[in-house]
Amino acid sequence: MKNTCLKLVFLLTAVLTLIITPSLYAASLTLTHIGSLATNGSIYSEWWYSATNPLLKGTANDNAEVTIGIDSEEHTVTADADGMWSYQTSMGAQDYNVAISSEGENMSFTLHAGQSMSGSTATDTMETTQSTSTVPPTGYNQIAGILGGVTLAAAGIYAYLQGRRSTKKAYAKEVLRSLR
Repeated sequence: MKNTCLKLVFLLTAVLTLIITPSLYAASLTLTHIGSLATNGSIYSEWWYSATNPLLKGTANDNAEVTIGIDSEEHTVTADADGMWSYQTSMGAQDYNVAISSEGENMSFTLHAGQSMSGSTATDTMETTQSTSTVPPTGYNQIAGILGGVTLAAAGIYAYLQGRRSTKKAYAKEVLRSLR
């Protein structure tokens, strides 16, 4: 009984690990740079970039296709083996609707190219500013990681307690047999 229970728990742990681990360590779609502006993976509905023709850079799953939509035009790039992608835009000084997607993940925002954020304290020498109109949501990877960790911890505790219980029962039976 003891070995069967432990084998079952180890099998369950292995299956959960194989299911959950790829989603925890897979790169998800992010925008890391708009030209020299480091976005730090933040998602905002509007970005201001005071220069023109910014290089868009980000991450996605390894070797995934990334589609960049700028107004009505779509461009596709492929992430490298490390999940890094980039696309050189040709944007003049105006507002652009940008949509980036890859493998079911999407983000969209308005990029104010060649413009400074109104009411900003930015000077003419500063190249970039960013909007702070929204806060990025918690991602699937964090939720899956927490649930996976709790599940694995619970399975480990259960296996430990079942093993101790089985050992105590077996020991008690042996003692009773030896007394007869």
